[in-house]
Amino acid sequence: MRPHKIFFLILISISLLFLFQITFSQKPSEKADLVLLNGKIITLDSGNTQGRAIAVKKNRILYVGTNVGVMDYVQQGKTQMINLEGKPVLPGFNDSHLHFLSGGLSLLRVNLTGCKTKAEIVTKLKAKIKKTPKGNWIVGRGWDHTLFNKGKWPDKEFLDQITPFHPVYLTRIDGHVAWVNSLALKEAKIDQNTPDPEGGEIVRDSAGKPNGILKENAVDLVANIIPPATDEDMQKAIQLALAEAKKYGITSIQDNSDLNVLNIYETLAQQGNLQVRVTEWLPFDWIKTPKKLDSIRNSFTERPNLLRLGPLKGYVDGTLGSRTAYLFEPYSDDSTTVGIPQYTQAELDSLILLADKMGYQICFHAIGDQGNYLVLKAFEKATLINGRKDARHRIEHAQVIR
Repeated sequence: MRPHKIFFLILISISLLFLFQITFSQKPSEKADLVLLNGKIITLDSGNTQGRAIAVKKNRILYVGTNVGVMDYVQQGKTQMINLEGKPVLPGFNDSHLHFLSGGLSLLRVNLTGCKTKAEIVTKLKAKIKKTPKGNWIVGRGWDHTLFNKGKWPDKEFLDQITPFHPVYLTRIDGHVAWVNSLALKEAKIDQNTPDPEGGEIVRDSAGKPNGILKENAVDLVANIIPPATDEDMQKAIQLALAEAKKYGITSIQDNSDLNVLNIYETLAQQGNLQVRVTEWLPFDWIKTPKKLDSIRNSFTERPNLLRLGPLKGYVDGTLGSRTAYLFEPYSDDSTTVGIPQYTQAELDSLILLADKMGYQICFHAIGDQGNYLVLKAFEKATLINGRKDARHRIEHAQVIR
């Protein structure tokens, strides 16, 4: 090889080594606000990478690696450092389906979740009644008749004995059935002559009188006359829900709440206190007024990576525990019913076709096998006709599939 070529190759090699030395020795220009070290950093990436330390600035991860490497991101006197002492760090959880507002409100109301005896229910209701003026509503949630009443529906007489002076409205743990007392029925003007609403049932005793159990859309006959939660109560509820989310490591939510909650989220975001990323769902039935729906969507100002509008959420049936999930065959323990559908196939096909055409993602609650069938057929038809790709429509729950 000629001398000038050897010299040229040596020069290139030296230049590359010098360049790599600069690259390898350079320290990051950004410094972290927070460094966690001496931990087990679980990234959940495709390689299941784990580190010992992590550096974070605002909402971005700058570094995952070794205790030595993370020190390049430390600015003395400014970076907060926490010794994890071997504790694990996981990415935040995303809750893909929850009702943030009603969950928070349930913490302010009578919580009957897990009650296994009638005595427990009496105790909790009496504690609330003691603090509530006569005539005001007693509202609660969480009861499950399979735990305290041997699977039989409770009745209004039980609640009447506890308080005849307060209208009582208690939703089952699944939210698809309400248990009310006589005063609540009276205030809602429900009697033996009241017809079942479409998509709902007023359960009756042997004499044909309402027994205090309302299923699916019949729930609204009472729910709609209860004074709505005040702004103050809603704010408290969201704060409680945020605290619960933080406790369990939930950092983003797919929320199906009253749209009034958007103002609360926006205020919290402005204050820097919205501690979860929120995708707020919209009611599917709004597709029946498409111009109004699009107006709401177009007028909403999204906060990137923090607050946005998401899918349309609908219900095609109820739940198994309430015997309202829509089945192909009658329930084994109640041969008189196959559940309560909320739409015919033709109705669902038409509405889903329109929503898909308008570019919305659609989430549908479907639990029974016939309920799931209705939704799947409607999704299939919309895909074939509209030809939309990557619509990412969803079925929520999908408990019984044929």
